[in-house]
Amino acid sequence: MNRTVLIAVALALVLPSTALAKKGGGNSERLIKVSKGTKQLGGTATLDITSLSGNTSWVLNINPSGGYFVSKGVEVLGGVNLDLTDGSSSWGVEGGLRYFFDMNPMWAYAGGEGGYGSTDLAGTSYTTAEVAGHGGVLIPLAKNVGLDLGGQVGMVFPESGDSWLTLSAGYLGVQAFFK
Repeated sequence: MNRTVLIAVALALVLPSTALAKKGGGNSERLIKVSKGTKQLGGTATLDITSLSGNTSWVLNINPSGGYFVSKGVEVLGGVNLDLTDGSSSWGVEGGLRYFFDMNPMWAYAGGEGGYGSTDLAGTSYTTAEVAGHGGVLIPLAKNVGLDLGGQVGMVFPESGDSWLTLSAGYLGVQAFFK
């Protein structure tokens, strides 16, 4: 049921923002610019269901991030992440690249990142490394502000040697862009 609420909230934000982005007819002025020298601050959050060894739990993921466009549509980004669930938690730092595709009035993006962190499972801490690929869309809400909808797939490599696949079916965020 919580996924249904999240989807409904996302749609409630997407529909009016698309109308706002198209306002002005033939006006070529973009609400969000991804040109060289642009900076980005924002973040994403997800609420996922995970199943490991027959145990199912909810995981809250919070990921603040920032970035810098080194050329038109190419962003170098970095951030931190915090994952919370009953009985375990993890944190990490990450960095990567994104490439933005023009879908006027929106932007689609694809990218990859790597990270390093720590996971605490039932009182035992593990150092972890992760690589991931992600993609999504950035929908203008207002000038220089966009709704970020996307997904991610990755591999986690803990020091114990037992790696696992991660799949985020979707995340929701807000990003601000400025010169």
